Amino acid sequence: MFVSTGYNNESELSTTLKWLEPCRRFEFHEILSATENFDESLVIGSGGFGKVYKGNIVNGLNTVVAAFKRLDPTSNQGPPEFWAEVETLSRLRHSHLVSLIGYCSYGKEMILVYEYMPNGTLHEHLHKLYTPLSWLQRLKISHKCGSWVRLPPHWHFWISGPYYVATGKLSWESDVYAFGVVLLEVLCRKSATDGDLDWGIATWARDSIKEGRLKHIIDFDISDQISQKCLKRFVRITERCLDNYPKQRPTMSEVVSTLESVLNLQEKEKTNNLFQTAAGKTMF
Repeated sequence: MFVSTGYNNESELSTTLKWLEPCRRFEFHEILSATENFDESLVIGSGGFGKVYKGNIVNGLNTVVAAFKRLDPTSNQGPPEFWAEVETLSRLRHSHLVSLIGYCSYGKEMILVYEYMPNGTLHEHLHKLYTPLSWLQRLKISHKCGSWVRLPPHWHFWISGPYYVATGKLSWESDVYAFGVVLLEVLCRKSATDGDLDWGIATWARDSIKEGRLKHIIDFDISDQISQKCLKRFVRITERCLDNYPKQRPTMSEVVSTLESVLNLQEKEKTNNLFQTAAGKTMF
């Protein structure tokens, strides 16, 4: 999720985009052609922003497969969120981030054009496709994402935004909070906006931990894969990310360092278990 950083229209954004990596402004007729006038058969997803269409569009000398996210007029999101996402994704290029090809602003129509990701996103694999992901795989994903999220304080990339909703403030501390929410999603396989959770995943998890119900919040598919030492360290750094007092939260560098130690510990324990299993078979 991306939240507003103060850009409310294209004219305010134009001076910023001049020095960012190329982000093309598409004409509306190009979008209509690529999506076949927003044909419903091309819809590949939907969310709070609106529907997402798949289509082919000419970008430079190439025709590329792209995903077109169209703002729904009835959405709670609007121009501020749209321009914030254009600005943020224009700044960032990373292998773990969907690249923004361009955008279109025409009257009330606002469309974001992304590279098409046939394998989907982490959110989709966790909450829509229910892809089997081992604990070790989830740790590796968390570590890689954490290494990337270490952005300068004025780059407010948000993976999730409950802290912003509560305070209206953006900072490196809020980025850390957002990443803590992602760590919870990885551990529990519950969405940050799960409708079954009255106060959101962070409050639900914190209350469960305080009440001694940690084991009950872990995704059942990985509950027997996590060593107690790894779980304790992982949950501790996650709790610190979600601290109600921003200044008490760790830096992303510290989070990444901790995740790396958790990953190394889990891999070591996995190796030891394999060795013990092999030794047991040899003895008997």
